[in-house]
Amino acid sequence: MAQSLGSAQRNGRSQLANFKSSPSGLFELFAGKPLTADDLKPIPSTAVVAGALRLDPVQVYKKLIELAEKVNPKGVQQFKQMSSGLGQAFGLRLEEDILAAFGDVWTFHGTAARGLISFPACC
Repeated sequence: MAQSLGSAQRNGRSQLANFKSSPSGLFELFAGKPLTADDLKPIPSTAVVAGALRLDPVQVYKKLIELAEKVNPKGVQQFKQMSSGLGQAFGLRLEEDILAAFGDVWTFHGTAARGLISFPACC
């Protein structure tokens, strides 16, 4: 996984990503277990374009909160209080009941019959 993306010149060639180091920051979220054949089953055999990735929305949320706390700790505290209040009002917990329900496998595909991109097939 790439540690950084961007265009940099190296030996006269553009380098888009650095694959020599461990992923960090948001890229850590993509370094989990690989996809399996079962993960690709939602993609129909008639797909003319398709893709899949493993990305856990709960981990994305936690990482975004971690990064936001470095920028605005008070804002994150207010967000957590609001989230907690909404959870109590509706009986739902953001991480456990909403984000976790999406699962960690995301696929997209396009077929000639349905158009280029059919979005999303997840879970």
